[in-house]
Amino acid sequence: MQALAYLPHSNVETLFAAEAHMPYFWILILALAVWSLVLKGFSLWYAARGGQYRWFVILLILNTLGLVEIVYLIWFRKGATGEVSNTLSQEQNKGTVAESD
Repeated sequence: MQALAYLPHSNVETLFAAEAHMPYFWILILALAVWSLVLKGFSLWYAARGGQYRWFVILLILNTLGLVEIVYLIWFRKGATGEVSNTLSQEQNKGTVAESD
């Protein structure tokens, strides 16, 4: 414990010199928070719309700066292989058929 009590002056001065870089640190933290929030929003929305409740809970609880969200959005969300576009075209066809009746 006595070794921790002794700090040479040069180390203390360099420790407080890091305060000059604090604005960059907060900008980085803000950018990471926005990145995580956007990815979490998209992934939670797709999980809820797709009825994937286990993924919804996993994505809601885990906070990994968007890594799990990216994995979900790319490989595990329903409709990631083009099923969404087929569903939309079917709905549009129903609308055109209903209008012609």
